[in-house]
Amino acid sequence: MLFYILRFLLGFGLLISGIKFMSAGFKGLADGKLKMYICIFSENLLVTILTGIIITAIIQSSSATTLMIITLVNAGLITFRQSAGVIMGANIGTTITAQIIIFNIIKYSPYFFLLSILCYLTGKSCLQNISKAFLGFGLLFTGLHLVENALGLFYSCRFVSSNMRFLASNPFLGIVIGFFTTAIIQSSSAATVFLIALARQGYVDLKTAIFILMGENMGTCVTALAASLWVNRNSKKVAIFHFIFNFIGAVFITLIFPLFIEFISSMSPNNIGKQIANAHTIFNVLSTMVIIPFYDIILQAIDNILPENS
Repeated sequence: MLFYILRFLLGFGLLISGIKFMSAGFKGLADGKLKMYICIFSENLLVTILTGIIITAIIQSSSATTLMIITLVNAGLITFRQSAGVIMGANIGTTITAQIIIFNIIKYSPYFFLLSILCYLTGKSCLQNISKAFLGFGLLFTGLHLVENALGLFYSCRFVSSNMRFLASNPFLGIVIGFFTTAIIQSSSAATVFLIALARQGYVDLKTAIFILMGENMGTCVTALAASLWVNRNSKKVAIFHFIFNFIGAVFITLIFPLFIEFISSMSPNNIGKQIANAHTIFNVLSTMVIIPFYDIILQAIDNILPENS
């Protein structure tokens, strides 16, 4: 049993490290231009949403995008109103990681490692950043493979299986678990990948997984809320909007839950991993669509909570 626990911990560590290396590599390729792009494309709401999607898909971290936005608002380079669209887009862009890992390409991991070494040995800065991205892909899929293997063996344990059944019968507990898991590991992408691994091994069903996703979305706000403690009032508004966005999204999905779960199930009837990845993406797209009609009202409410002259 100890061997499998160590295998699980190693796999989970590799999984998180893989996402971190991918993020570092793609950020390095952008070479500091991301902030410039945000400043340029921050006038139109739909354009800012698209900007948030693209930037977060590149750097693989909605938390990093949100912190970048808080920095820009704190410096006065963009306004709170301009930042809100990027935040909505960031929540959609962060779902790309889950869409990537549903393709079972563990057999190609050695090639990712080989390409990483070859790119690094060139000594060129650009290729060394690509090296980090390849290394990240290799670590991500290797880690996921180790985690899934270990989880498959854990499921035979009576204690584990009984607790999973309890979780399935108490889906709202999934929100709490998702929240604290993401708040602790500081990566909703890693938490979602881990959730897919759990589902593939039969630990959670789609219903429970969606509630966990709700918690993960809110848990990813902890980083921004913590960072906002040391910045100006407008930057605090960004962190508050981030949380409100995810909270409203969770409430909306809960209200339409039977329809939502039926729609997700029909898209990929026999692939729980793909169902969760699709649920994560569609969840955030729907959240954005729900927020847009009330965009001005929500921003005004936040302005009233934190007025400039208080």
